[in-house]
Amino acid sequence: MRNEPNPAHTAANCQSTRLGYRLSFVGESRQPENLWVCVRDGGRRSVTDAECEQCARWEPGEDTAAFKP
Repeated sequence: MRNEPNPAHTAANCQSTRLGYRLSFVGESRQPENLWVCVRDGGRRSVTDAECEQCARWEPGEDTAAFKP
């Protein structure tokens, strides 16, 4: 069975995501990281909201307890 996207499961709402490193006055294609990175496994892996919607390991952050499945 395929998991359906959950609009509450966004990168901004997950306790394992952080904002990526960004540089001022640098175009998107030259940024060192994507907007969101996942730190769950100890590293920094670029992720998108679409990936977070499908992630089986998504967990709500402190401010998103209302979204807990």
